[in-house]
Amino acid sequence: MELLNRDPHAIVETGERTPTYDYTLIKPTPGVDLTLVYTLHNEVGGLPDYLKELLEGADVFIPELPGWTPQFERLLAKVAKGSYEALQKVISMGNGNKYNDVVMEAIYGSRVRIPMVDYKDGTFNFRETAAAMSKSPSDRNYPIFKRREQHILEGLSRVVADTVAE
Repeated sequence: MELLNRDPHAIVETGERTPTYDYTLIKPTPGVDLTLVYTLHNEVGGLPDYLKELLEGADVFIPELPGWTPQFERLLAKVAKGSYEALQKVISMGNGNKYNDVVMEAIYGSRVRIPMVDYKDGTFNFRETAAAMSKSPSDRNYPIFKRREQHILEGLSRVVADTVAE
């Protein structure tokens, strides 16, 4: 497993490698290479122009996307399959966010599977999260972050198992 830190605000432990989750929960799987990329979700951390290259040859792309809906998941699948109409729709939903535009353009036509592992719309208390982040944006030890971390890692483990089974 490779961890790439593209987030200038992350606490860097060793070089560019910044484990913020407990990745020991993901069992190493022969034949599966994971590359996890940490980045701010805006232009402050730089645009993710490296993403298109990372997706070349990839089978799966798992975005951090709390509050997703099944309709949006289907729309992303269409973008990955090369639907220009779906790409334009997703870009228009981003309200001019250049970071999101670059991510969507990297996904466009990549043929990657995009399973969602983050909390679905209506299943996570975003007000509690915002309140916790306003107290200390860099402190991820709040119980709400730990619950979300566990949820994401369990989903990631399922995706790895499903990918191996295919």
